[in-house]
Order: sequence, then C-alpha cells, then structure tokens
Amino acid sequence: MTIDSQKRELSRLCTAVVFCGGQGTRLREQLKGSAKALALLHHQPYLLGLLKQIANANLKEVLLCVSPFTKDIITTIRGGREVGLHVRYSIDSGLQENADALWQARNQIRTPLALCINGDTIFDVDLPLLLRAHLKSKAIATMVGSERVDQPHPDGLEVAPDNWVIDLHEWAQDLGIDVVRSTSAKCFSNSGVYVFDMRRLKRNWSPTRRVGKIEQGLLRDLARKRQLMAMNNGHRYLLDIGTPDRLMIARSQLASISPMLAL
Repeated sequence: MTIDSQKRELSRLCTAVVFCGGQGTRLREQLKGSAKALALLHHQPYLLGLLKQIANANLKEVLLCVSPFTKDIITTIRGGREVGLHVRYSIDSGLQENADALWQARNQIRTPLALCINGDTIFDVDLPLLLRAHLKSKAIATMVGSERVDQPHPDGLEVAPDNWVIDLHEWAQDLGIDVVRSTSAKCFSNSGVYVFDMRRLKRNWSPTRRVGKIEQGLLRDLARKRQLMAMNNGHRYLLDIGTPDRLMIARSQLASISPMLAL
C-alpha cells in the first residue's frame, strides 16, 4: 500500500473529535466572553490552527463538541470549508466534562475510530503514526504519553514495559495523594490526545463513566481491562493553554508553535 493510499484509508477510518465545550473560567478575563478554543494566537483562533493540523494529517471528518457556553465556535468555524474539512457539531451541557461530551457525540461518529483531542492543548504529534499504532495494538483505546514534566500532571500516566497502560494518577495528583507505582513502570505526562475504537468502546463503557473526565474514569477502567495502550511521544512540544500563565507562554513561543498550527 502506498503512502497516499494509507492516508486515504486512515481518513476513511477516523473522525477527529475535539472537546471544546468547557466554560473556560480560568481564562474569563482574557477571553472576554468568547470560547477558550477561540483564544487568539498571532491573530488566529487556536481552534482554527488545530483544524489545520488535523487537515494536514489528511483527516476530513471533524466533530466539534460544543456547549451553550461555546456556541460562538459554530459561527466562527462554520462548516470547515476554509481548511478543507467537513465540520459538524455535537452540543452537550458543558457541565459534565469530556466523558459526557463524547457520550453525547457517539452516534454522530460515523467512522470506526475517533481521534479525540482536548481542545485547549497545543501538541506536536504525528497523527497518522498514532492511528497506525492504535490499529496495530488492537486495543480499545490508545493515548499519547509525553516525557515532558512541565505539564499540569507530570508523570501522571503509568505504563508497563510492553506499553499497556497500568493506571492514570491525575485524580490523585489533584488531591495531593501519593500513589504506589510499579517499579518496572515507565511514567509519562498525558498529552490529551486519544484514539478510540468506537464500536468496542460502546460495549465496554460503564454507565457510571459517561460523565466526568475520561482521564479519571473511562480510561482508568480500560487500563484495568488491559485495553488501553500508550504511544511514547518523547519530548516533542506540548502545552495546555487553559490558564492565563500558559496562554501567555504560548503567545511567547509562536516560533515553535507556528509550524504545528500553521499560524
């Protein structure tokens, strides 16, 4: 199979799903009423740059998970024709975190795979490589681990030597609780980028895990079932722009960010 045919096959198999329905309370002063995903980076909304990144990976179908707090995304992005994408929308409450957003969006995902992205993160990830790694693993889900420790949850992802995820400890870090890790485990930061096999996920999705953060519920369940893999993304660029300080960092690092988001 040629590289071009591989790209076409991945496009047929996968829908990109972006979680961008949160209230953005920590950035309220900077956003002045607009959605967090529309924060400006070099006069361009962050979300528009992310969509260009998705298009550059040769994906075509995108589902944006918005809420009553972020409906301005719809009027800004519209159908995605500007960046060569077919953009649709799923509307959730914006109050129940990304697990609820994905659950509400599930019936609009028409492809076998969903590439899910937390819509406040700038990342340098080879998305076609990630999708191929997921298909090879035969796991229900694959997530991207980072060796960078300058993250909100450094080393919060515990991974076995064979790359199956043991557990995610973000909940414990938020509560200041120490956890005992396996001595043979590798530890990474979570990059906020995930691939799900949607048909198998629906069969393995506990009703209690359909709200809240997927990082603290759904993914931990899949790890316990040995159905969650991690791809090591090394020290490549990763930045969550969800706070004023980190948004300021992003704006000061445009030279590094521009190639990813086509600013």
